[in-house]
Amino acid sequence: MTDIIDVYTDAELANRAVVLKALASAVLDEFNHVKSIAGNQLDKGDSKAARLGDEKLGRLSKSDPKPTAKITDPEKFDAYVRTRFADKLELRVELGDTAEICAVLADAGADDLYKHVESIPDWLVQEQLKSALAPGADIPGITVTTPPGVVSATPTPAAKTLVQELLAKSPIPLLALESPSQEDRP
Repeated sequence: MTDIIDVYTDAELANRAVVLKALASAVLDEFNHVKSIAGNQLDKGDSKAARLGDEKLGRLSKSDPKPTAKITDPEKFDAYVRTRFADKLELRVELGDTAEICAVLADAGADDLYKHVESIPDWLVQEQLKSALAPGADIPGITVTTPPGVVSATPTPAAKTLVQELLAKSPIPLLALESPSQEDRP
């Protein structure tokens, strides 16, 4: 185990911070560019080993996502469910103005102070989203799409060591100097 020595002049600290920030930005831009190319070039479900000679550096892969269903036209979907599943709608009572209700109830009561509202239960919405994924299903108001695969890169410790070696060659010291930790000292 090692401890990091954090002693820098202001100029060294400024140089290191600015160059590391520029390096991080350049590396992130290039990584995003490579991911974009890989997203177009790799097939969904592909996984490729990254190697330097016989040394495995990690993996580049592209996920293989399943189709997803999403309500894209709520009005069409609502009309479809209310027609097709009228017997499964839930009934709730919405009360009118409570002050008015109290006054009228105190007198005689009236039917126009409330109304019956049929609503589509959440379980039915979820059931229809799932049903929309079946081959040939066409549920009004629902669109089924398959998202593009996500490209990811997973480096091994060997890849991290390679990067540290590359950074160690910089004319500006970018890596922290290490000293033996308390535990490693005799």
